[in-house]
Amino acid sequence: MKKTTFLIFCSVIIFLFIFSISWGKQSRDIYRKSIEKFNLADNHKASVFIDENYIFSNESLNKPSFIRYNYSTDEVVVFDGGNMCFYVFNKDGKFVRKFGKVGQGPGEYMSISALEIDNEGYIYILDTDNMRFTYFTSLGKYIYSFRLNKMIRPNRPTFRFRFFINEIDGNKEILFNFPETDYYISIYSLKGELLKEIGQIQDFKKYFPNNHPLTNYVFAVGYPFVDNSGKYCIILEMLFDIRKYDSKGIFLEENDIDAILGTEQKKYMINPIKQEFTYKYIHTPVHDVRISNGEIHLIFHIDYQDGQTMIQYLNYDLKLLGRYKIYIPKDVIEKRPAFFYFEPILNNDIYMGSSETSSIYKYQKKK
Repeated sequence: MKKTTFLIFCSVIIFLFIFSISWGKQSRDIYRKSIEKFNLADNHKASVFIDENYIFSNESLNKPSFIRYNYSTDEVVVFDGGNMCFYVFNKDGKFVRKFGKVGQGPGEYMSISALEIDNEGYIYILDTDNMRFTYFTSLGKYIYSFRLNKMIRPNRPTFRFRFFINEIDGNKEILFNFPETDYYISIYSLKGELLKEIGQIQDFKKYFPNNHPLTNYVFAVGYPFVDNSGKYCIILEMLFDIRKYDSKGIFLEENDIDAILGTEQKKYMINPIKQEFTYKYIHTPVHDVRISNGEIHLIFHIDYQDGQTMIQYLNYDLKLLGRYKIYIPKDVIEKRPAFFYFEPILNNDIYMGSSETSSIYKYQKKK
């Protein structure tokens, strides 16, 4: 009897395993077919921009975590999460300088969760372990920092943090996405003064039976920016919408990203009100969003297994400018990194690194 029960149990496990593989493949195929209608151009050539074996100043890259292009100096700024410092390279991939160190003193950091560079070349970081915001000159000279103790939850439901440097009339303000405050956008001065809070986050807890306290935070995570007419905007990743507010924080409109892109992405995402997962195993939210120099780049994995990645880009007025695909190198995919770091630049070239490799790749548009 025990042997029969054991055999039945094993048969059920094997069946479920085979079914999950079959269903997963079927689901991926459905998603890929929904993308095929765009006939995406594969017009980028990949090459190694900085090799993991490149030795400079007796060092080499060790898991680069952020890649940013500095338009004011034509340099590539890399934060290396393994060596915990910044490396700067010229546009040909040659080492230029290094700066930064671990600590709690002025200009030091314990961890970096977000990195941006403004139009003048100033470098800004969000250090979540020290709970402070710090910025440097383009040469890496420390300028100022301020604390954000009450804004950062240690058990935040996502490892990503987002901010945007808004430059208006010679002044600068920082737009943070801190759902912990119950607002989509928190705006600070460069001296750390809270100027205003924009857009009270929507309450989704009532739609979920367990009423988990972090539910609202998950659906409020987003990418803030300011459009060309001065409206405050937030790209809500899990809702796939863009909400706009005026300078006083009054809600103006909600834009469906599917309608802008002509996609059906929401079809593969959870509806928090109806709690619907139309296609399980395909859930493919935006992998990353890069906002800089008047362009918004939305990056999706079409198929993780073969490295197909789709990039769609808009201007700040939400007009679709184009879309294309690239292929992540096979040797990178085989290491199964948890996250890829992309930095698209204005000529549609792209820099790419990953959490499990030490090389940085560059995709150049074919001429």
